[in-house]
Amino acid sequence: MDNVYKYLLQANLAGKGHTPHKLCHTTGATLAKDGADLLAIQNMLGHSSLVTTQIYTHLDNSDVARAVRKSSLAKLGIKKESSEP
Repeated sequence: MDNVYKYLLQANLAGKGHTPHKLCHTTGATLAKDGADLLAIQNMLGHSSLVTTQIYTHLDNSDVARAVRKSSLAKLGIKKESSEP
């Protein structure tokens, strides 16, 4: 986080409610909303648990559905089967 603080100082943002922790997790949340791989975000943030990454990135079901639609798997045309008889 020391490197992040250095950039906050350069941008004149340090001490104005911005912290390395907030900056890192805002970046992670933005990447997740844009469909980035959660495992990559987990690695970037240094989380040992993917659940922690999901909590910090504030993903909801619509975000997950959007990421699936953007994925290469969506191009396969697989339809969800109905669970109703």
